[in-house]
Amino acid sequence: MLKIIKNILSLALILAILVNLNLFKSLIAGIILSLLYFVIFGFLLGRLIFKNKEFSWQIVFGIFSLLSAYSLFGAITYYFYQLNQISISILLTAISVIIIIFDFRFKISDFGIRNSINNLKSAISNPQSVILTITYLILFAIAIYTLFISQTSEAIRSPWQIIPKAFFIIYFLATLNLLLLTFNFKNFIILYLISLHFFLTTTVALIVYKLGYGFDSFIHQVTENAIFQNGFILPKPFYYLGQYSLVVTLAHLFQISVAWIDKLLLPILLTIFLPYIIYKSLAKTFDWQKNRAQILCLTFLLLPFGLFIATTPQALANIFSLIILFLSFLHLKDKPGLGLSEPKPNLSVSNPDQDRQVPFWFLIFLNLVTLSIHALAGLPILIYLIIIWLLQNKNKITKIILPIFLGLATLVLPLALLLNSFLSIYKIKISWPTTPLIQLPNLFAKQYCYFLDLAYLYKYSIYPLIIIIALLTLFNLAKNHKIRLFLPSILTFIILIINSVFLSFINVSFIINYEQGEFASRVGQLAFYFLLPIVIYGIYLLLEKASAKPFIYKSFIIIMLSLFLSLSVYLSYPRFDDYDNSKFINMSQSDLEAVQFIEQNANSQNYIVLTNQTTSAAALQTFGFSKYYAGQYFYPIPTGGQLYGFYEKMIYESTTKKTMEKAMNYMGVKTAYFVLPTYWSHFADISAQAKKDADGIYTVNDKIWIFKYFK
Repeated sequence: MLKIIKNILSLALILAILVNLNLFKSLIAGIILSLLYFVIFGFLLGRLIFKNKEFSWQIVFGIFSLLSAYSLFGAITYYFYQLNQISISILLTAISVIIIIFDFRFKISDFGIRNSINNLKSAISNPQSVILTITYLILFAIAIYTLFISQTSEAIRSPWQIIPKAFFIIYFLATLNLLLLTFNFKNFIILYLISLHFFLTTTVALIVYKLGYGFDSFIHQVTENAIFQNGFILPKPFYYLGQYSLVVTLAHLFQISVAWIDKLLLPILLTIFLPYIIYKSLAKTFDWQKNRAQILCLTFLLLPFGLFIATTPQALANIFSLIILFLSFLHLKDKPGLGLSEPKPNLSVSNPDQDRQVPFWFLIFLNLVTLSIHALAGLPILIYLIIIWLLQNKNKITKIILPIFLGLATLVLPLALLLNSFLSIYKIKISWPTTPLIQLPNLFAKQYCYFLDLAYLYKYSIYPLIIIIALLTLFNLAKNHKIRLFLPSILTFIILIINSVFLSFINVSFIINYEQGEFASRVGQLAFYFLLPIVIYGIYLLLEKASAKPFIYKSFIIIMLSLFLSLSVYLSYPRFDDYDNSKFINMSQSDLEAVQFIEQNANSQNYIVLTNQTTSAAALQTFGFSKYYAGQYFYPIPTGGQLYGFYEKMIYESTTKKTMEKAMNYMGVKTAYFVLPTYWSHFADISAQAKKDADGIYTVNDKIWIFKYFK
């Protein structure tokens, strides 16, 4: 009877969401109903996939699996049809009903509430733990407040230009407090605090940049909004559908704007799921103490994490890749011939430690989601999973296939780009790298600012240090016959480094000239994440040795970890200092006012604008993909064709009316605007040249100059 009541209530929840989705469209109802849905149905799905796991595992992985399902099946639905209210309603109903049907055989449970209450009582029983917890929460609140009062809609090159230097002291003290708490106490609340620390660390750009951060983010948001409004966008993109489908689905369910769903998606996924998954994977794979595994969660933030500070398909796919990487160790544990234990000849077919295993099909499912989000970002983890499968299934055929596959895998990303060039308008060409493949920085360069000197010493040393720690750890693992577990990640690291080298010789037409090496650089950075589990194991060995030493040793380690994490925060965001000159400038309020002024000034005439990508981002946010001439957007987009080339010629070579006329002829219009912000280098020279033959000159807030040309 209780099962029937439970199922009736579940169906009532689905019906309420469908009614709100299609009729009422209430924001409050959307948030409340959708949160209830993902918690309840996430738990039910987690219980189906991981029957023998604890409550927290089932609910966290259940929600993550449910989001992944909407991402993958939403992408498939969109590609073959469209994502509108009807298709999302059908998708919601289908997924939910399937979960209810398969869950019917489970008994009614208390959803782990009893255990949660017992854990909470245990956590608050120690006064010192409570004091450190409250202290951390106070420091966290002060740090978040500091970021909010530093919000700006002005054009800046780096958030550190406006965030008070005191923020780093607060962040250092919060990290120090969290590490002290984690070193000395074992309770489940600490993991929540670690998640808060992930949020604080990775949301600086989200909070400070009031109008949004990045350029690619705006393009993706405009695309997602077009799909949200119309159900599709033409031509239908094959790329990034996993992100688009998830954002659009969540926007419909929660009734929150696409822009905010997009902005919050990455930080929320990273905050809620990544620390928990790293912690559980470490604790269960290696049987480490809870507080040791919790401390080692934070080592993820030791690598500058610029790839994860804004929602983009690549960043989202990288999060999925990391989750698959750490979960794979639970799958590998105790696997004969590849796990931590020695192979045993008479093992039964069933796994004796079933509750420690993550099924391989689940890793494949997550990889399909990753590929649907960003195919090129999903390929590295696919290589990793194939290596695992080949090593696990040793026979005469796989022994022949493995070396052949490893050889081909070293070229997979360049070959993927080559294939993409045949199937799309974006072409590639081979050329010598614009930057050296290996840069040997001056580790001891000084600008006589202790913080900057130390930060950049850390930046230049971090990757060599990772390699050194990894090698020392592997030496220790080899002595103890435990190296097999890390063999797939070692091979994947080598493969990705080789891919990165080959990619540095490839120029892609949709990437700006000064960012041509960025793709190879990102693949190289991703490669080092495959060494992270090895590095974490090495740090664990160090912590174990320190635990037997006097307190001063542990204190030194805590202080150094806090310092390195603080330096990593600084290095992970755009910087404008004596060492680095960031080329990134955010969209400002003046950019928005400039595009609105130009629209009014044009007086309904067709026109084009030559400007930098920041003002183009403002145009995208204001107009969407509304105006095209000669098949191109009327503002220059680096991935959008020839118009950006005319802008580069105007800004770098010939700031003349003749250049503007060529652009007008190409686009088939008779009016054009050249937009120049005052922060631009050589502004005085370029503006003086533009004034000579412009047909009209305007300024917006004395921050942006606009030059009008007629043909």
